[in-house]
Amino acid sequence: MMTRAHHKARVLWASKAKNWGSKFDNINWSAEKKWNLDSPDGYNYYWADLTRRREHYSKRQNGGGGVMVWGGFSSRGTTELAFLEGKQDAEAYIATISDHLLPFAHANHSDGYFFQEDNASIHTAGVVARWFEEPDIDVEVIQWPAKSPNLNPIENLFVSCLGRCTTTRTGSPVAPEACGRDAQAM
Repeated sequence: MMTRAHHKARVLWASKAKNWGSKFDNINWSAEKKWNLDSPDGYNYYWADLTRRREHYSKRQNGGGGVMVWGGFSSRGTTELAFLEGKQDAEAYIATISDHLLPFAHANHSDGYFFQEDNASIHTAGVVARWFEEPDIDVEVIQWPAKSPNLNPIENLFVSCLGRCTTTRTGSPVAPEACGRDAQAM
């Protein structure tokens, strides 16, 4: 739940960000997203019009699989999409950033860049903060207000992918590879 303190922090962040101007061109936006391949995350509800034919939504018992990805973009392009396996922790996150963000940022932002990440616990872990400060890494991370995924433009990109990466009405699950191709094409 978003509290008054969360709201104040978002307004303060936005009041600072509105003056960034060309800084936005050098921000690398990122996020992780997990899709269930046989249905949306959570339950599926709809308003039932009693004068029309009833719609049926089915869900496989034991699930239909899922895919978790990390991706990023800036004004200069998109990172390679990373398919994440298993439980993600701070060490796995550092490996993802090393393998996917750094090559993209160094190739596309030789004049310097900023990095945006949300406040997930693996992002804010002490080992991650210390890693970002290492001399050979030296990434400036944007301070981000809590409970603010909607401020991150990559979340809009993931919403666009979501419809492509879930079951069709025929009940056929989408393969993780197809979901990845669709997401990478965006």
